[in-house]
Amino acid sequence: MPLNKNASFRYRVINNCLRNQFRQWTLDDLISEVSEQMYEQFGNTTGVSKRTIQSDLNIMRSDPPRGFAAPIVCSEGCYYYDNPDYSIDNNPLNDTDLRNLKDAADILRQFKGLPYHIEISQIISKIESTVDKQKIIDVPLIHFEYNDMLKGQEFLQPLLKLIQVKNTAVIVYQPFTTGEPMSIMVHPYFLKEYNNRWYVFGLEHDPRRLINLALDRMISVNKADVAYIPNHIIYPGQYFNDIIGVTYYADRKKEKIVLRFSPDRAPYVKTKPMHSSQQIVAEDKDGTTISIEVIPNKELIRDILSFGCDVKVLEPLTLSGLVRGILKKAVEAYT
Repeated sequence: MPLNKNASFRYRVINNCLRNQFRQWTLDDLISEVSEQMYEQFGNTTGVSKRTIQSDLNIMRSDPPRGFAAPIVCSEGCYYYDNPDYSIDNNPLNDTDLRNLKDAADILRQFKGLPYHIEISQIISKIESTVDKQKIIDVPLIHFEYNDMLKGQEFLQPLLKLIQVKNTAVIVYQPFTTGEPMSIMVHPYFLKEYNNRWYVFGLEHDPRRLINLALDRMISVNKADVAYIPNHIIYPGQYFNDIIGVTYYADRKKEKIVLRFSPDRAPYVKTKPMHSSQQIVAEDKDGTTISIEVIPNKELIRDILSFGCDVKVLEPLTLSGLVRGILKKAVEAYT
């Protein structure tokens, strides 16, 4: 469909005229009405020409995507819709438009867990309603990994609101390592998703330290009547450049991690790097050696273990020994 703002406005004025069955519309009438509406809406004092309106009528008659396939007829110098129920606003979408809308709905559905999930769900419903009315049945072309059963998603909205208005939060939290829930006062700074879990990062009020809390372990989130401490110490872009995942050890420094991958697994690691710092150190028929520079944490170890026998830690020796010990215990569990 045409995208020019003035042209689009003219089409709608003409559409409203031709839908009015109680008046006859000559070409001069249409020119006068469009000119008047253009003046009221945009302050256009030059009006519109006869040639412009004739061109608009021809475009409206033409098939999509150029026009609207409008059933405009002219009889004895007067223009009207051959179908009195027609309107360009009710113009049915073609199959390509409907499939594109359906794909858009599939893409939007992945964001249903975000803080604006209510508004997004309404958009999805409207799109799906439009597609269903046209009775187009199609197999989804895009599928995103999303789990409606994940706990803690109900805290996304209140936490985001607290961050936006800079309020301190009191969070009742149930760690996996303790039996009783605890109350933690936090100055929340930002939210992050990792491995299908959401985390809030912020400054713990007492003691003053940076922490991250998983939303699936939260029992309640409320505003605390304590002055908010603004964020001047943690910047997400820089913060996550040094780690894989969400666990950050402030007392540790980045290390060069050297890993050797089997020939079968190497292509996967090369096309999906473990970290933005990944470099290829060596490559031959027996495998590929890569390096990354990160602060070692439990997420790094988990990723290494996920490769099973297709990877070997070469450096540092402390990490190599730690991974070897975990694998030894895993083997012992099967003996």
